[in-house]
Amino acid sequence: MNRKAIIFFVILFLPLITQGDVVDDLNKQIQEQESKRIELEKKAKEYEVVINQKQGEIKTLNNQVAIFNAKINKLQIETNITEEDIEQTKLEILQLEYGIEEAEEDIGSQKDNLAKIIQTIAEFDRTSQMEMILASESISDFFNQITYLDNLQNGVKEKVDDLKLLKNRLNDDKESEEEKKERLEGFKEQLNTPNTPNTPNTPNTPNT
Repeated sequence: MNRKAIIFFVILFLPLITQGDVVDDLNKQIQEQESKRIELEKKAKEYEVVINQKQGEIKTLNNQVAIFNAKINKLQIETNITEEDIEQTKLEILQLEYGIEEAEEDIGSQKDNLAKIIQTIAEFDRTSQMEMILASESISDFFNQITYLDNLQNGVKEKVDDLKLLKNRLNDDKESEEEKKERLEGFKEQLNTPNTPNTPNTPNTPNT
């Protein structure tokens, strides 16, 4: 197989290149945010248990203060959860933006590779078998070029399929990005909405 054929053979079977380190780092950060959120949810449930327990007891000033403090702490935890949700959603959007950019680059690269493959096939088609035999160094070299041409023709379908998958992935990522952005705005609005519990009232004492 001649040098030109080898170059195109490499192009045909070159895998899609991804910057795995960046994706791995984003995934790690998202997992860390999720772990923080889980811990905060556990704390919020603990305060919810305290609130329910105290509300079932006899109403005293100390009891009401304990309920108020538990509600304040629970509210702070819920605020922290929302803040973590915002950070996690930002990371997910960044991850999607990176994926969209990567997919667009891959599509461009695959289109270029496909054009080169089609051009090579066209060059072979313009050459008769007799010309190929005369240009080959040996019969073995001739059959290697025939095999190479078959691989190129099979590779066209493979590249077209790759392009379809990349375009589908790109569309899915863009839709997901819009959903994440809407979710982010919802979290921000939730964070800016005040939800302060009422201050405890002094329980009525019976008249003597």
